[in-house]
Amino acid sequence: MTQFAIDIIREVAAKHGVPVGVVRSRKYPVVLNRVRREIYVRLREERKMSNQEIGIMMGNRHGGSVSHAVYRNRGKVYDTPFEIRFWNSDRAIRAYLKRRARQQGKN
Repeated sequence: MTQFAIDIIREVAAKHGVPVGVVRSRKYPVVLNRVRREIYVRLREERKMSNQEIGIMMGNRHGGSVSHAVYRNRGKVYDTPFEIRFWNSDRAIRAYLKRRARQQGKN
């Protein structure tokens, strides 16, 4: 594990108030998943690490899990309010437009 990767893990864990050891554990509370996803994205974008390298470093997780987390988190920044995060998802926008069209059709 490189020093830069360790620094990213510590920084994100401190930002969310979670111990580093817990972030790398096998526990799956929602808060930890958000922290892990943010770490995955930052390691992928800033360090250009492969999914397998990130998975091994974060407690022997499968590279597919890392890939899925990175895909789910593209464009999301957890410093912003929930409403702004919500609109960064293509799926959420399509669902909203579909609901809106149904509502306008009923009126």
